[in-house]
Amino acid sequence: MNFSEFLLILHFILCLPSFCSGESSQERKPKGSKRGDMSPTEIMKSLRETYNKLDPPSSDHPTEVRIGIYVNSFYSINEQTMDYSVNLYLRQSWLDQRLSFSHLTNTTEKFRMADHSWNSIWIPDTFFRNEKAASFHEVTIANRFLRLNRNGELWYVIKISAVFACPMNLQYYPLDSQACPIMFESFGYTSDTIKFGWLDDPVQQVTDLQLPQFSIKKKELRDCGQNYTAGYFPCLEIRFHLQREIGYFLIQVYIPSILIVILSWVSFWIHVDASPARVSIGLLTVLTTTTMSAGARATLPKVSYIKALDVWMIACLVFVFASLIEYAIVNVLARKKFANKDQGNVPTKPAESKGPKRFQGDRAKSIASTSVNVGRFANRGISALRAKSIAEQGRATPERDDIELSSLMIHRSIGSETNKSPNEFISAKQRVLALFNRVSEYVWNDKSAHDGKSRARKVDKISRKLFPISFVFFNVAYWTIYSSHYRSI
Repeated sequence: MNFSEFLLILHFILCLPSFCSGESSQERKPKGSKRGDMSPTEIMKSLRETYNKLDPPSSDHPTEVRIGIYVNSFYSINEQTMDYSVNLYLRQSWLDQRLSFSHLTNTTEKFRMADHSWNSIWIPDTFFRNEKAASFHEVTIANRFLRLNRNGELWYVIKISAVFACPMNLQYYPLDSQACPIMFESFGYTSDTIKFGWLDDPVQQVTDLQLPQFSIKKKELRDCGQNYTAGYFPCLEIRFHLQREIGYFLIQVYIPSILIVILSWVSFWIHVDASPARVSIGLLTVLTTTTMSAGARATLPKVSYIKALDVWMIACLVFVFASLIEYAIVNVLARKKFANKDQGNVPTKPAESKGPKRFQGDRAKSIASTSVNVGRFANRGISALRAKSIAEQGRATPERDDIELSSLMIHRSIGSETNKSPNEFISAKQRVLALFNRVSEYVWNDKSAHDGKSRARKVDKISRKLFPISFVFFNVAYWTIYSSHYRSI
């Protein structure tokens, strides 16, 4: 066997596997691809020959970009800075006829484009108009997805964490609701080049989405296009209507403040002489209410209008402060007891025996008293003749004088009710005011209340009913007004 025959046999042995398999090197394809299909790299290579990413997809009409989001989480809704944070997928879809590969044969219907390919094609310049801070997710790879369909339609998804501004009206806080928007606007293209539209299901969210203090009541889609100096720029807005949950505030604010107000009423059942106990309860409740009010407003902005929480805390502070003031009044009334007692212990001279001189002196005093009473009664609308007859009768006590005077005034007022002139109406009003003053003076000079301590106990008994009833009325008015707004959301 010569050398040439050896080479021929070796060449036959090496070429034998190719003949057995029945395929040529040109027919071999990467593993997993369909037989005869063009690879995405080959498709993009053929499409980019005449493609310019700086030009919009269409030059004769605006390119429609459809927008939608998928919400992963809501968190950090901050009333003080009036913003909220969201983690979401931003979805955009548009048609670019320049990237259509329907004219190519042996191609797939759609494919995922390679990473960073979004830098080599035209994409919308969408931005968040009310965004304060935002970031893309790069762990473990860039969280972006770009898919191209056969007809040239692109599907672009980005994962974003952003902080959005949310103007809040805290007038009904914490029984309030807020409308927090997300605004999508084109940064550089006017409505002549691009227009925005919604996807079929523009707002989606995870099934177990939970917010710390709010619940999402509804989602509203709006158009927020705006005219600037450079032209009219398209804009779309998703507005989340959030309602605050009141459970936290019931436990942390309302119920404790109610208990503190009730605690301030305990002093009404403590003896008026127990000054340390009553003062301690009053000061403790006032300081506790003040501290609680400051803590509840610590996380809120310094707005110029009054909030529902302010109304509640101010009312509670007024009630506990009034309880402390009530003890101050009671204490003043109770101390009058000792002054009256001292005056009652002053020794009096024994009565002298009646005689002509004593009788003349008493008669002179009676005449002087009669003249004074006549003038006093005449000023109150009683005729001088009747006043003189009343005064000459001589009364033992001033209280009886006041009672008869009041009775006469009432009878006179009733008798002249049918024929009154305007001046008589004014005098009747004066008589009513005088009667009220005299009756009030009679009540406070009631001899059944032997000293100031009895009057102090009377004030305590009135306060035991007046304060709770007033607080119940306030609660009814407060919850009726603010809960009606809460239910209407």
